[in-house]
Amino acid sequence: MSELKNKSVINLDSAKLLKENSYYAPSVHCSYYSVLQLMKYAVCETIGISYEDQDKEINLLKQQKATAKGTHEYLISKIEDVIREVDKPNFTAFTRKVKDLKTFRNKSDYDDVSITFDQSRTAFDLATELRDQLKKTFNV
Repeated sequence: MSELKNKSVINLDSAKLLKENSYYAPSVHCSYYSVLQLMKYAVCETIGISYEDQDKEINLLKQQKATAKGTHEYLISKIEDVIREVDKPNFTAFTRKVKDLKTFRNKSDYDDVSITFDQSRTAFDLATELRDQLKKTFNV
């Protein structure tokens, strides 16, 4: 198994353990990164852009434009482009779930607020649903 795909599984398992032990903020963080790592793997294995080429494309975009997308936006955009083409009925739901999960992760990591069990559970559920769709769509 790819090390990145394995990290994705470990992060989802960690999110569950953290949530069950009342560590809600880091649980949200792990839920999000579980999805992002699986996206990076799917871009490499299914779309065919190697990890090295992904990094090169991101760096080139940043050099060309100061407001260029970062790694997260790059991966999300690549994945959404494929889902828009091959799974149109689920495209809108997918993009909404990714946006919601990213919002939870930003709030969890950067805002001076408590994260609740319900938020942690919601993030975990979103991550699980997104991972399931990625596995189905990209056969990863």
